[in-house]
Amino acid sequence: MTTKQAPKQKPHARTTALQAKTSKAKTAAQLDERRREVFKLHNQGVTLQALAARYGLSVSTVHADYRFAFDQAGVIEDLREERERMLSKLDQMEQDILYRAQQEGRVGDEKSSLARLRILERRSKLLGLDAAVKVAGHDGGALGPIVGVDVEELARIVLEGSGA
Repeated sequence: MTTKQAPKQKPHARTTALQAKTSKAKTAAQLDERRREVFKLHNQGVTLQALAARYGLSVSTVHADYRFAFDQAGVIEDLREERERMLSKLDQMEQDILYRAQQEGRVGDEKSSLARLRILERRSKLLGLDAAVKVAGHDGGALGPIVGVDVEELARIVLEGSGA
């Protein structure tokens, strides 16, 4: 005797949509968790290559996860604010040095000129002007170096400008 099998029922469209939404939410939560872990572990010194091997991902994917978490953490804005505070402090220090030198009648002496030079060097570092960087050529060609501030040239300019 053969039994008739009931026809397979197709899932209702709402059920399928709900399952897909739940699945996406679960996947997004897992992705956020992985990004947090990548951010934390990389900041603790674990290399991107080691993290890629751990999660079975490419290094570029792990790097993208790290950058996303880094941006989400608000680190960039905090760094910008801190750099602005430091630049403001350097400006104030330079003004104080110039004011004291004027009050003591030693404008352009070696001590105040060297102090100003150190401030200029620090400002250059904060602004990223002290290191070579790679940029695309104006014609979109090969990358070429752009050299930052030459400290010796800067010292010469400062010392000449201050009358030392």
